[in-house]
Amino acid sequence: MQQLALYERYDEAHIVKTRLEHEGINCLLLDEHVNRLYGSMVLVRLCVDDCDLERAKQILRRYQLFQVVEDETA
Repeated sequence: MQQLALYERYDEAHIVKTRLEHEGINCLLLDEHVNRLYGSMVLVRLCVDDCDLERAKQILRRYQLFQVVEDETA
């Protein structure tokens, strides 16, 4: 899985995750429970399967509810 986006708010991350899953993209949220405890000090990471990364970026651009985290190695 690759990290697609970071969110300060877990509720926003859940909205985006639901949208992507509706489109058939498998998603995983990391650090959402820690974010609930500590707020934006710990960002929620939205990850998708490698094969779905580009499609997920396109879907999120349509809804503009995200911040894309670019891969520094690319």
